[in-house]
Amino acid sequence: MRDDYYHDDPVESSYGKNFFKRILVAASLILGSIYLFQTTFAANISLNSGQQTQFGQGLLQAVACSGSSSLTLSSGTSFVNGAGATGAHYLSSVTVSGIPNSCFGTDFVITAYDNASNTPLTIFNSTSTEAVVYNNNGTFTRGIGSIGSTVSSGSGTFTVTFDSPVALASSVYKLGIQSVAHQPFFKSIGLGDHSCLVLDSGGVKCWGSGGALGNNTVSNSSVPVSVSDLSSGVVAIANGTYHSCVVLDSGGVKCWGFNANGQLGDGTTTNRLTPVSVSGLSSGVRAISAGERHTCALLNSGEVKCWGLNSFGQIGDNSTTTQVSATTVNGLSSGVASISLGNFSSCAVLTNGSAKCWGYNSSGQLGNGSTTNSSVPVNVSGLSSGVRLIAPGSSHTCAILDSGGVRCWGDGTNGALGNGGGSSTTPVSVSGLSSGIMEIDSGSNHSCAILSSGAVKCWGANGSGNLGDGTTTNRSTPTSVIGLNSNASSIAAGVNYSCVIYRDSEVKCWGDNTRGKLGDGTTTQRLTPVTVLGLS
Repeated sequence: MRDDYYHDDPVESSYGKNFFKRILVAASLILGSIYLFQTTFAANISLNSGQQTQFGQGLLQAVACSGSSSLTLSSGTSFVNGAGATGAHYLSSVTVSGIPNSCFGTDFVITAYDNASNTPLTIFNSTSTEAVVYNNNGTFTRGIGSIGSTVSSGSGTFTVTFDSPVALASSVYKLGIQSVAHQPFFKSIGLGDHSCLVLDSGGVKCWGSGGALGNNTVSNSSVPVSVSDLSSGVVAIANGTYHSCVVLDSGGVKCWGFNANGQLGDGTTTNRLTPVSVSGLSSGVRAISAGERHTCALLNSGEVKCWGLNSFGQIGDNSTTTQVSATTVNGLSSGVASISLGNFSSCAVLTNGSAKCWGYNSSGQLGNGSTTNSSVPVNVSGLSSGVRLIAPGSSHTCAILDSGGVRCWGDGTNGALGNGGGSSTTPVSVSGLSSGIMEIDSGSNHSCAILSSGAVKCWGANGSGNLGDGTTTNRSTPTSVIGLNSNASSIAAGVNYSCVIYRDSEVKCWGDNTRGKLGDGTTTQRLTPVTVLGLS
């Protein structure tokens, strides 16, 4: 959340107590009961001048938590701007509280209006007029289609915060909230030489290479299958080439698949067809990433621990000794914001916005101006601050800056740096991506990015149709993926293929389809996106 946005519940402030009235609504219907709750809203308006002004309480729509029913009420007051509010405005956050257990399993849809129209304002991102919050049995998360917002959850309450609120020509006059039947969506996707997806239920489905699907078989599957013993509780997933790991809502980690180099972290080198716990990581983990044969976890404390193959120093413990259990990365016992792994390299973004990488460096993929492997983290040249996200592949690495621009470095033989051609051991700018990039991922020798419009562009190697532009021609600058000019919410790049979560409720993949990893029921290579089957 930007520093110039804040949240302050007027009900808890003396200003709010003196200026606003609370609205209590109770209703009953002849044909059955509809459960209503007393709703407290709080939200903020940020003016262009940088001033902050609170605006008041009111109820446009009450919430009825019985299936998809809703009850529209005419309230005595509306949400109105504070005195003197002029110019463009930004709605930055909304809080709802007092939500009863009868609302479990529903979606809350939040809209905003000016005082001259009943047409919702476009304020939550550049295209959406509503924010959706899912009530997953009392835990509130971002719902379907709410790209560009984050949700914090409490007991019977949530706050939805908009990442980049859109300027309004008119003031926000009133807010609406309505409960509707939940629309399923997908939370996280991971690719290697197989594909896995976290459902909003917290369950996991995988498809592609047998032995890595977690379903207790070694058979390939060209359609999604459920991972054993993970029907709920999963919050994030990461795929290596032939193994997968998940973070549970308890903060613990489980892994499955090939384990010849200890990449599952269970203290053995025994392959596992179903999930096993990672030794020493039963809690406290907030993120996970997987390389070809190694894995790293980011702890709540900001510490990074890695395990698995270490031939090139990719574990980062100042050795090249393979580790079958989690080991702290040298110099990264705290202060890390995010992690991401390539085939045989690892990278981290620190809380100060700097980037560090370690491991295999034959093509300069560590970004420190050399081609020497490193068994400890080294600074990425020119990226001492301002890095938002990093994504290493096999022989190249890319990063998104706070400006929304993209830099890449390493092997550019197949166009993987996106700079028009050529390799570099230090970061170079990707052509045409100087701003507005929301998410990025790198596969073996290609990368894909989501733009602020929800469109997808890819570049690099394209021998299997990895770029989704309808050809097998390598591209040294970003090219548009056919049919994906909006609504992409998450991107993943694997071994010669790519996938997106589309409209939060579909997955589309393209490229190499060996062993069915595109999930379309075939093993046919696809040069443009196809829909993964069996997820509805």
